[in-house]
Amino acid sequence: MSSAGRGTLRIATRGSALALTQSNHVAAQIRALGFQVELVVRKTIGDVVVDRPFKAMEGKGFFTKELEEALLADEADLAVHSLKDLPTELPAGLALATVPEREDAADWLLIRHDALDRTRPLPVKRGARVGTSSTRRRSQWAARRPDTVLLDLRGNVPTRVEKLRSGAYDAILLASAGLRRLQADLTDFCVFPLDPAIFVCAPAQGALGIEVRAADGRTREALAPLDDGSVRAAVAAERAVLAGLGGGCSQPVGAFARRRGSGVLLDAVLGPVVEGSAPLRRARVESNYFEEAARIAVEWLRSQNSEIPRSLAGRKVCITQQAERGERLARELEERGAEVRLAPMITIVAICDPATSQRLEAAAQYDAVVFTSATAAQRFVEAAPAKARAALASMGTPIAAVGETTAEALERAGLPATIVGNGGGAALASAVIQALGARAAGSRVLHPCALEPRPELAAALEAAGARVEAAPLYRTEGASAQSLEALAGERFDAAIFSSPSAVKRFAELRPFELGAAVAIGATTLAALREHALGPARAASSPDPADVARALEL
Repeated sequence: MSSAGRGTLRIATRGSALALTQSNHVAAQIRALGFQVELVVRKTIGDVVVDRPFKAMEGKGFFTKELEEALLADEADLAVHSLKDLPTELPAGLALATVPEREDAADWLLIRHDALDRTRPLPVKRGARVGTSSTRRRSQWAARRPDTVLLDLRGNVPTRVEKLRSGAYDAILLASAGLRRLQADLTDFCVFPLDPAIFVCAPAQGALGIEVRAADGRTREALAPLDDGSVRAAVAAERAVLAGLGGGCSQPVGAFARRRGSGVLLDAVLGPVVEGSAPLRRARVESNYFEEAARIAVEWLRSQNSEIPRSLAGRKVCITQQAERGERLARELEERGAEVRLAPMITIVAICDPATSQRLEAAAQYDAVVFTSATAAQRFVEAAPAKARAALASMGTPIAAVGETTAEALERAGLPATIVGNGGGAALASAVIQALGARAAGSRVLHPCALEPRPELAAALEAAGARVEAAPLYRTEGASAQSLEALAGERFDAAIFSSPSAVKRFAELRPFELGAAVAIGATTLAALREHALGPARAASSPDPADVARALEL
């Protein structure tokens, strides 16, 4: 049908570069449905008042009220919002009609190169000036890096980036979605993505919301093909957390919901209204339903009025994993009072030979795909063709992961693990064998892995009659002595190791003085004892809470 045949839809939008980019993106989708489109540009109070932080302004809907007034006055048929800016209670007569596909939900930390300090979990130097106007970001940042200075940051996305470039700040926090949509030039900075399950994103961050008049059935029907039901359910849960905690878009509430196998996983955080007046509260909920997860998270956060026991207060702990791998662990230790530094003992070098490429392309044809590290999961996402990943997600092939960190790396790539287990490769193999049942004997299992993977997984699967086909995606190299120079002469009460190769490199370099050593996994513990590092002990699992408990002994 021609566009003239279906008429014109008027889109109310703000005039900022990001708002126009988002509205034009939706307009293109609407035109593809056979409509003509007209943009109706309005200024909101959030665009006009740029000299005050949101926490100093009264009310809600700083970026939405004027667009909603245009809808109610029949000056527009729909309004396109960043859904995180839309209050959970809509004005009478308006409705959220459509939630399209979601962009990345994460925050990004943009850092000037002269302010970078890779030994810290949030890698900025001590005393760095960090810009953000979000109370949610401020509360989470202040809980982890009280040694920095938080400054208010207002303006549209390009303006904020330019303020960083000019040197007004050492680092700033911005939503990845806006930077991606604008294709912002970030070549001058170090870009550090923050895992939205750890540095919890704003409810509905990265999602767009299309608002209409509730009684306008014609527009609602026209927009129906743009709705993504899975995204709508996830962001509805996140917004339910916000509503349940009495928050608006300027409140220190974060929530991130997503599917995990046949269930749902939701992370939520509640910060103090006045910085430093109360501890940061967190909840992680696994459930069968989004609605139920949101309800449980709200009840839990409301009940948690006491501080987490600071059992590691005054202790210096070094994590020898790479920053992106040690982030959740660092947060757990910091919340218990530890001073945490990062000192990666190995670096990852990507590889992918022709045989591996063929196996990745045929991933959906295997009886199971098994990941024993978050690095393997990340490299699989980078190396496997999009078509192969999509086929794997749609075919229902069992996907197994060792530990929550590996499972979350897969989850973010749209490949939720159906089997998640701790205890190493042999334990995961047992879970895979149980899931396959009678099909285990004679099954083909794909194992994306390091160039020289640990043998336990393959040995246990092959003992059950499965054929394991390794797909090497990376190799490890020892860290250089120069990369660890900043830690020379320091003493740590404990260091945490997650692989024998990291232990070996530490023993070769001895970059700092070490008290106790904690191993993640039996083979790593054996390596610590072989090199006489310690006293050495093992965490019961890779879970951050279990590692923290091992340090407390």
